[in-house]
Amino acid sequence: MDLKETKHLSPSERAAHEKQFFDTEWKKHAMVDFNVNPKMFALYTKPADLSDWRQRTALLMGDLAGRRILDYGCGIGEEATYFALLGAEVWAIDASETAITLAANRARHNGMGERVHCSLSKSTHLEFADNYFDLVHGLGVLHHVTLDALPEVYRVLKPGGRAVFLEHMGSSRHIVPALQRILGSTSKEVASEDEQPLDYRDVHAAGKIFTKCKVYPYHLLYRLHSLLPTSLHVLLRKFDCLLLRLCPLLKRYSGGAVIFLIK
Repeated sequence: MDLKETKHLSPSERAAHEKQFFDTEWKKHAMVDFNVNPKMFALYTKPADLSDWRQRTALLMGDLAGRRILDYGCGIGEEATYFALLGAEVWAIDASETAITLAANRARHNGMGERVHCSLSKSTHLEFADNYFDLVHGLGVLHHVTLDALPEVYRVLKPGGRAVFLEHMGSSRHIVPALQRILGSTSKEVASEDEQPLDYRDVHAAGKIFTKCKVYPYHLLYRLHSLLPTSLHVLLRKFDCLLLRLCPLLKRYSGGAVIFLIK
């Protein structure tokens, strides 16, 4: 399908295409190792480095013990299991049946089957009561389901509840093709034909329903990290953080952002 055609898809058509894409994509992970990755888990248990977007996310979410968390677009469930291990009760939802099966298997493998509740869900209507969750987390989901999902996120959050999304941002629609030519087969980005990277202005406009909407840009030069030795990756990430702090206008060229919302 031509990308131009996807702009005219109805929400239901778009959702069907996304579901089909990710059902196929996640089947590639059918034999995935369900054991907790210690390095990744440490990003959530000992967050300190704000140049890493997962660690910033962990700091924004705060203490998870006893919290109700909605893992919105949970994928194959790594974060849902991490959150449960940190003491949260997690509802993990996704449109992909393959993802939900893998997420549930991962939780059970790590002894968290009773704390991670996995189910299929549509982004346009969440089957939860109003004011139900303390936290909502999403990794790379809004640019697939669009910002039209935010009113439902607002509805299911408790007053004062927080939502944190790690997202693919808009300038990438121009930059990614060039990066793919540069990086060739080293590029690990997975993109469906229906997704639309987010625009900072649109995020702030959609976020006005919340009492707070803050966007932290990431992944400027770090997009080229695969061309450098692993030993330099942290340095490049920190340099990105410095550049974006000293020159906020560069955020338009960033490939990602952490979106922080408070109801």
